[in-house]
Amino acid sequence: MARRDLINPETARLTEIRDLDLSALRPKIERLTRLARSIADVPYSYVTLEEEDHEWTSAFEALPEQKVPSEHSITAFIIKVGQTIYTQDARLFIRNHPWVAGPPYLRFYCAAPIRLASGLIIGAFCVASPEPREYDPALGPMIEDIAALLADEIGRLRAERQKDEAQSKARATQELLRSFVRSAPVALAMTDADLRFIECSQRWRTEQGVQGRVLGRRVAEVFPDGFAQWGAFWERALAGETINADRVEVLGPDGRHRWMRVELGPWRDHRGDIAGVVAMTSDITDVIKALAHAERSEQRLRLAVEIAELMVYEADFRTGEVLVEGAEDTFLDRPLTFEELTQTPWISVHPDYREQAAAFWDECQRTGKPFRTEYRMSRSDAEVWAFSAAELVRGPDGRPDRLVGVLKDMSARHRAEAALIDARDAAQAANRAKSEFLANMSHEIRTPLNGVVGVATALGRTTLTPDQQEMVGLVQSSASALETILSDVLDFSRIEAGRLEMRTERFELESCLRSAAALFQATARDKGLTFRVEVASDIRNLFEGDAGRIRQVLFNLVSNAVKFTRTGGVEVTAAAVGRNGDIQQVAISVTDTGIGFDEATKARLFERFEQGDGSITRQFGGSGLGLAISRALAEALGGRLEASSRPGKGSRFTLTLPLKRLAAKKLAPPPHVEPPTLERAPRVLLAEDHAVNRRVVELILGAAGVELVWVENGRQAVEAAARGGFDLILMDMQMPEMDGLSAIRAIRADERAAGRVPTPIWALSANALPEHEQASLAAGADGHLTKPISAPALYQVLAGACGAPAAPEAVVA
Repeated sequence: MARRDLINPETARLTEIRDLDLSALRPKIERLTRLARSIADVPYSYVTLEEEDHEWTSAFEALPEQKVPSEHSITAFIIKVGQTIYTQDARLFIRNHPWVAGPPYLRFYCAAPIRLASGLIIGAFCVASPEPREYDPALGPMIEDIAALLADEIGRLRAERQKDEAQSKARATQELLRSFVRSAPVALAMTDADLRFIECSQRWRTEQGVQGRVLGRRVAEVFPDGFAQWGAFWERALAGETINADRVEVLGPDGRHRWMRVELGPWRDHRGDIAGVVAMTSDITDVIKALAHAERSEQRLRLAVEIAELMVYEADFRTGEVLVEGAEDTFLDRPLTFEELTQTPWISVHPDYREQAAAFWDECQRTGKPFRTEYRMSRSDAEVWAFSAAELVRGPDGRPDRLVGVLKDMSARHRAEAALIDARDAAQAANRAKSEFLANMSHEIRTPLNGVVGVATALGRTTLTPDQQEMVGLVQSSASALETILSDVLDFSRIEAGRLEMRTERFELESCLRSAAALFQATARDKGLTFRVEVASDIRNLFEGDAGRIRQVLFNLVSNAVKFTRTGGVEVTAAAVGRNGDIQQVAISVTDTGIGFDEATKARLFERFEQGDGSITRQFGGSGLGLAISRALAEALGGRLEASSRPGKGSRFTLTLPLKRLAAKKLAPPPHVEPPTLERAPRVLLAEDHAVNRRVVELILGAAGVELVWVENGRQAVEAAARGGFDLILMDMQMPEMDGLSAIRAIRADERAAGRVPTPIWALSANALPEHEQASLAAGADGHLTKPISAPALYQVLAGACGAPAAPEAVVA
C-alpha cells in the first residue's frame, strides 16, 4: 500500500475507502448499528462513506444500501469540520436527502466522524429518528466511541489483509527460490535455519552420491564425517558470511572420497532475515586426479631431462654390434638385437605406424632430409609413444657404417592431449546445459510478458484518449524492447552454437533507426542529456535486410551510450559511405560524451561478459553481453562494428553495413488489424494454467465473437476435447498434471480411435527455440504460436480453423 503521508490527503482518503473490504466489515457494522440504536433509543443507525461524487449509505431496517449525490450529503461537511454533528431537524442540513425528503422522513440526526489511525476521515457513523429530539450532550461522545470502534475494526482488518498478502508473497518467493534450486542444471542445495535440507537439485544428489531421503534431514545427518570437519563453515554462512572453498575433500554418504569446489551463502526471507543456507558445489574429482597425474608426468619428464632418460642406440655395421643406453625398457619389452635393427627395423613400431615410418625413412635416404618423426611403439602392456630421430652414417665407400638413433618418450603429451579432448567434451556438455537453462529462463520470462503484450494490445483496440493511446504505445514499445533483450541471451547461445538465423525483409532505414533510438529519448531527457538523431537524406530510402537485427544492435549501442553518460549528450547519425551497384554501404554511429575507455579496455570490450572494469559493473550494472552480441550480429549481417574512445572524453561506436537499396522510397502503411468475419460464433477450447494468459486470449478472441471454453491442465483438455464440438483447440505447453505435448498426443489418439475428424490444434508456448516448434508439430499440432501472442497471429489461426479470410498482415510465429 502506498504511503498516505506522501500523497494528496483527498487521494489518500479515497484510496482508504477503495481498500475497504465491505463484505468483511459488514458484520461489525451491523453489530455497532444495533448497539447505537439501543444506546440512542432511535429506530435507525447507519454508516456513510464519502466517495468522489457521492455518499454511500449502508442499509438499515428495510431500506436498501444506496448512493446519494454529494450535494445532498452531510458527510462531506463532517469530513471538512472533523467534528460530530447533532441536529434536531435534519432538513436544516440535508433537505434533499431521499431519507429526509421521503420515507422514513428523518428529523433528528447525530453523526460522528469515522477517523482512521492515520487521521483521515472516511465517513460518518449516524443515528437518526423521524421525531425531532432536544440536544443531549451525552449522546455525541457515545456515538464518537462507536465510530472509533468501527475505525479500529477497519484498521485491524487492513492489518490482517496486509499480513496475509505479505505472507503469501513470502511463500511465493520462497517457492520460486526452491523451484529454481530443484530444477537448476547445476549442483544446488538449500537448507533452513536449522540446517535441514529443504530442497536440492538432481545434479547435487548425483555429485554428492546421496541416496534415499534427503529433504528434512540435517546436514550433519547426511554428511556426518564432512560436517564434523566443515561444520564451522555452515555456521558462518548461517551467520551471514559467504564462504568459497576451491578445493575440499569430502566423504560422501556412499563412502567415496570426492574433491569439491564449494560455495556457501545465506538466503533471506521476505523480512530480510537469514532463513537458511544455499550451497553450490562442483565435483572436481576428475580434475584433481588429472592434475595429480599431470604433476606426476611432469616430475618424470624433469627427471628424464636431468638424467638423460632417453633411449640412445647405435648399430655398428662393421662389427655387427648394437649399443643401447638409457630407458630401453620404456620403449621395448625385450632387448634390441642387431639382426632386428638391420633386417626388420620397424618390428618395434606399432603395426598401424610401420608403413608410414618406413616410407618417411626411404624419403630421408633419397633426399638427405633428417629423419625426425613420431610413432607409437609396439608394446602389449602399455601405450607408449616415441619421438624418433635417426641418422645413417656411411663410410668412404658409400656403404652404411653406423646407424645412430634416439627415442624420446612422448606418452605423457599424448595422454595430456586425450585429457584435453575430454575436457573439451565436458565444456561442450556444460555449454549445452547452459543453453537449456537459458531456454527455461526465457520461457519463465515470456509467460508474464505475454500478459503485458496481450493486455496492452487489447487495451489499444478500445476507445482511448490520445494520452492514453500514447501510454499504451509506450507499454507496447517497452515490452517489445524487453523481448528483444531477452532474445539477446538466446541469440548469444545460438551464436556460440553457430545457429544464428537471419531474415531478409523490406524496411525503411530511417524509420528503423528512429524507432530504436526513440526508446531512450525519455531516459536521456530525465538525465538532462541532449539527444539527437540525424539521418542523411541520401539513405532515406527503402532497403532490404534484417531490420530486426539492425534495431537490436542499435538498441545495445544507444542503451550503453545513455547509461554511461552523465552530462552532455548522445548523438545517433547515419550516412552513406560507398556504393557498389545496388549495394549501399551505410555507416551508423552512436556518439556520447560519457566516461569513455582506454586502449586496454577496448582490446577486450567486445568479449562476452566484459565491461570497462569492476567499478562500472557496480555503478552501472549490466551483464557485459550486449557488445559481444552486437559485434557477432554485425559480422553476420556482412558488416563490422568498431569503437573509438578516450577516457573521460566520450566514445563512438560505428556500425558499417552493406544493404541492398530498393527503388521504392516508402513502405505501404500496414492495414488495420480487425478480427476475422465469421458466419457463426466459433467454439474454442483453451488449455492454459496461467490466469493472466487466459485473460489475454479472452480479450483478443472476444472481439471475434468466440465462445471460449478454458481448462487449467492437459488432462482436463483431453476430457473436454473428447466431448467434441470445438472448432479450434489452443494448447499451452507447460501445465500441471499433463503437459501440452502429452495432451495433444492423447487427443489425436482418441480421434483416431473414434474415427472423428481431427480438430485443429495450435500450441501456445513461451518456448521460443526451433526445436520447440518441431516438438509441437511432431506431437500432432497443426502449428505453434510463440508467446507473447499477437492479435494478428491469433486471428490468422482462428480464420484458418473456421474457413474465413485472415487479416493480410497476420503472421503466425
